[in-house]
Amino acid sequence: MASKLFSWILILNILLTSGCTIFQSKTELAGSLAEQGNLVPVIFQTELFAIRGFQRFTDPSSPLVVYLEGDGAAWRNKRSPAADPTPRNPLALKLVIRDPAANVLYLARPCQYISGSQCRPEYWSSHRYGTAVSRAINQALDQGRVISGSSRIVLIGYSGGGTLAALVSGQREDVCRLITIAANLDVSGWTAFHRVDPLWGSDTPMRHAGTLQHVPQIHLVGSEDTIVPEAIVQSYLDALPDQSGSRLLVIADTDHHAGWVEKWPLILEELRGCP
Repeated sequence: MASKLFSWILILNILLTSGCTIFQSKTELAGSLAEQGNLVPVIFQTELFAIRGFQRFTDPSSPLVVYLEGDGAAWRNKRSPAADPTPRNPLALKLVIRDPAANVLYLARPCQYISGSQCRPEYWSSHRYGTAVSRAINQALDQGRVISGSSRIVLIGYSGGGTLAALVSGQREDVCRLITIAANLDVSGWTAFHRVDPLWGSDTPMRHAGTLQHVPQIHLVGSEDTIVPEAIVQSYLDALPDQSGSRLLVIADTDHHAGWVEKWPLILEELRGCP
């Protein structure tokens, strides 16, 4: 009996320790990546959330280039949200460290890397593109712009971060260019495509096409992406009354995750700065 009890205690201790290690490794990975790009950590205190960021500001006269992280580990399965949305593969952070722009800022999504009593699962599941989340990102952007001294923002978002970037762009006057990467811009079309429940607490850029048509924008899609196929982004573009300021670029040999980091420096040559 004592032997069995000891075995269960040992197993429980291993599970608890490994869970802690997994969380720490995500945080440590982010810190290590940021160091590679000479980015320093920052936390933006917003009305509801503390937002983790990494920044490198060197020239107040240059635009502020902001990268928004994707949805991260949003779901445990198709029905149940994850306990912690921190991404295992922070692709937006891997992109920002390859960007040589004078002023760059990486923003994680609410409750990624930082937990708190306000971090309820709906904020990375059904409400991930809702009012509370977009307000927090707007407040973090305001603070980042003040610190950098920049007057214009180039807003870049990966996956769900691109959808949030589009929503935020329609609410601001200082975004000179919107760039999305593999973004599910037609949110209802995307959930229908995957046959999952609608994100009932979220907004969608489709509802704001009239405003967003005035924002210069480029949307990148991987040719092999089965998570956000080209048709989802094209559906959003078709909703814009005026598409003259919008472009869709399909990047060869790239899916939702693979290929972007390696190709990013070359892609940036075409997208750099404000139009």
